Parts: sequence; C-alpha cells; structure tokens
Amino acid sequence: MLPLNLIASIGGMSEYTMMTQGIPWPISYGLFVLGMIVLGFLITIGINKYIDRFMTKTVKRK
Repeated sequence: MLPLNLIASIGGMSEYTMMTQGIPWPISYGLFVLGMIVLGFLITIGINKYIDRFMTKTVKRK
C-alpha cells in the first residue's frame, strides 16, 4: 500500500509545483525524488551507526 500512496502524494504536490515555477516539472520532480533517495540513504546509514554504537556498548557491559 505504501508505494501507491507515495506515488499519489508525490503527484499531488501543488505547493511544491508553485515553489518551482521557473523549473520544468520533469527536472524539479526528478530532483525531488533524487533528494528523497539520498535522504533515505543517509538516514539508513545514521540509524545503522546508532545501532552499532548501542550494540557495542551493551556487549561491553556483560
């Protein structure tokens, strides 16, 4: 269900379209999707580092 909702919400971004009026829509939406992918990748790296740090602290206590 998530991919369908995600596609519908990206397609219905009227406020984002107003902010990027001078840029052609394929470029602005492409950059937006690329930004979401990069942000998701960075969040994944951050969460993995946090989990690794937490797990090493709990192992040292034993």
